[in-house]
Amino acid sequence: MKKYEKALERLRKSFFLAPDGKNVDTLINLVRLAVETVTVHQGKGPLYPFSSRPRSISQVALEAKIPLVAYSENQEAIIETLFEKIQGSVKSSNPFMVKNIIPTPAFIHLAINLAVSLNMPNGVTGEDAGETLNAEIACASAIAKLAGLDVKKAAGGFYFWWNWHESLCP
Repeated sequence: MKKYEKALERLRKSFFLAPDGKNVDTLINLVRLAVETVTVHQGKGPLYPFSSRPRSISQVALEAKIPLVAYSENQEAIIETLFEKIQGSVKSSNPFMVKNIIPTPAFIHLAINLAVSLNMPNGVTGEDAGETLNAEIACASAIAKLAGLDVKKAAGGFYFWWNWHESLCP
């Protein structure tokens, strides 16, 4: 096996879900570590606490760089610094978080989002998204109906789809 083939095999094994799912435990363990890492540092207030002084926008711009190594061999070390990247974020699960009317995602939504994300359904075209594309249209249509709007005339992403669809299927 050539050097690049070994490198690709290692990347596939360690960083991406195998087609047969045999390395799913790696993914689950990384998710568990990420959740534990952010939970352990979250504090009790409505904002995720700062462990260091917030940086100015100009500092962020000056310090920005592209890493020379795309993937670290130690994914756990990267995840263990996650809490530093979310400092100052609003915690949607805190009872004092009233900034937006956005519900905390339920476990089933998180699980489905993770599983579906592994298949890259970008929702732009039927060739890429398959049946997932219809979920976006159904959701937008249901919201339009709740608002009392005619789904054929309501503004939004499904409007263009509806007109296109009707032109094909009168």
